[in-house]
Amino acid sequence: MKLLDKQGKLFGKIHLVDTIFIILIFILVISVIKRSSSGNVKVFNGNSHKAKVELTVETYAYREEYLQSLNVGDEIAEDKKYLDGKITDINIIDDQIALTDNNGDVIIGAHPFKKKGRIIIEVQADMNGNSIKMGKQELVVGSNLFLTTEKSDLSTKIMNIEVIE
Repeated sequence: MKLLDKQGKLFGKIHLVDTIFIILIFILVISVIKRSSSGNVKVFNGNSHKAKVELTVETYAYREEYLQSLNVGDEIAEDKKYLDGKITDINIIDDQIALTDNNGDVIIGAHPFKKKGRIIIEVQADMNGNSIKMGKQELVVGSNLFLTTEKSDLSTKIMNIEVIE
């Protein structure tokens, strides 16, 4: 028995073009299912609720021009959509640098070029027990938070979390 006969049928039963078409449809259906459920599946156990949270975050040392892209009132975004949160306060502070003087003593002073931003954000977060999530990011003091607005995308570190309501 030949793999392909004179009419182009696979094992004499189905056409090769039809087989390729069925395989492509199968791959397309699997990719659509995989894309629509990738990481967005939430587990609801009845304890999850929304709460207003105030985050204090500090950016890493950047040039001051980067920090000027942030404005009070900017909406917080993630994955090309806005979350229910806004920047409520921005304070630009000097980054610290440690140097030694002529006597070998350590002197801590302001970095001449780099600044940090201390930013306060109010956001509606998902709370489930002790877990607090803003979008897909879990909020933990000391962990990194990717602060995304319409005009900026900065790496920050969470300094404080306060549940308002």
